[in-house]
Amino acid sequence: MIETMFTVNFFRKTLSTKVDKSLISELSTEVTGEKYNIDDGGASSHPNNIAYQNETRLESLINEIKTTTFEAWNELEFREDLSPVVSEMWMNVVYPKGEMRDQAHHSKYSMYGIYYLQADENCGDLVLHHPLDGMTRNLPYQPKPNLDRYKIKPKTGELIVFPSSFVFNTKENKSESNRITLEFGINYKLKI
Repeated sequence: MIETMFTVNFFRKTLSTKVDKSLISELSTEVTGEKYNIDDGGASSHPNNIAYQNETRLESLINEIKTTTFEAWNELEFREDLSPVVSEMWMNVVYPKGEMRDQAHHSKYSMYGIYYLQADENCGDLVLHHPLDGMTRNLPYQPKPNLDRYKIKPKTGELIVFPSSFVFNTKENKSESNRITLEFGINYKLKI
């Protein structure tokens, strides 16, 4: 008989702050310009830490993200004697018509968050892999496909927060538009 041994949770919420489409377009142009890094997976990444640059164009959104990390921290039942701190934040753009994001793992954080500034229909699911997924590569058998993965259809204005032990990737962007995310790492400090 097969029994489930672990359940791993993630946090999902639609935020109330709205970002003007013209600003999203402006930010997308800044991120995809030649002065920014373009990786092999078809994604551009803003090299600067937006959260600590006094980015006034996104100030209300960044403040809501920071506030919501406390809610995620509590709902995911992280330690009560610690407080979450958004330690780094950057923007990613994944191009339309076939681009995707390869697997990533940000273990230097306690939690990882993705906010969808622009996520049109068919822009590519977020795939969360079970934290033990990487360990199964050395087993004499392979788990059945999708038993250790969870797919999330992204929506504009939605925030996803999950333990940084998850490996994740995004599926192919089959839409006509860029998928634009604000991504961030969350660490902690001791409550005083």
